[in-house]
Amino acid sequence: MKLSTKDLTKAAIYISVFLFLLFITIKLPMINTSPDSRLYIGLAKNIAEGTGYVDNIRDSNVLPPIGHPLLVSAFFKINDNPIVFTRFFIFLSFIILMLTIKTVFPFKWTVVISFAIPLILWKQKIWIAAGVESSLFFVNSLLVLTVVSMISSGREKKIYNYLILGILIFFSLIIRPILWSGMLLAIPISLVVLLNIRDLQLNKKYCLSMKLRNLVQELGINEDKRSKRSSD
Repeated sequence: MKLSTKDLTKAAIYISVFLFLLFITIKLPMINTSPDSRLYIGLAKNIAEGTGYVDNIRDSNVLPPIGHPLLVSAFFKINDNPIVFTRFFIFLSFIILMLTIKTVFPFKWTVVISFAIPLILWKQKIWIAAGVESSLFFVNSLLVLTVVSMISSGREKKIYNYLILGILIFFSLIIRPILWSGMLLAIPISLVVLLNIRDLQLNKKYCLSMKLRNLVQELGINEDKRSKRSSD
């Protein structure tokens, strides 16, 4: 299959965006550690080593939600460098955002916005190694992509779409169960619920119309049979 010049140009531009996102991720300003990140790293190592969800950094019984340390501990089985963890999930979040933008906007706007968002974050945000923001960024990016994909698919929704959505909502809440995050989550959830209600109403109307049509057909068939019997 021979690719056209237009397809090759698009592929080259997408590769350029990919490399740009990788470059920005590597160059993002980052603080090595903070009191909170040291706590998260300690909790993650305890989970990875099987010690349990125990705080041996501050020796406190007040523990943060388990979502972020759980994600860090899973990554630490591959690489236990908190800076690598943070940059890896920021990069994944950038890619997910690009896919989300591609679903909603035409090609030109996809490229422009994909360049703009990392630049804004580069100038405005200082990240912390193993900070909770990287996990929130990743999970909420996935959540937005899932909701946008469900909306764009119309009625062709599968059960696994709802399962993925539910898992992401749950994981987002156990990372940082705060009010503004819950309010942000309420927006895509409401959209999905409203769309489903509409689909259910359409399905009910369709089923009712099918039943009425079948009833009319049966009545017509019975009437034909009666007329034949009377003529015989």
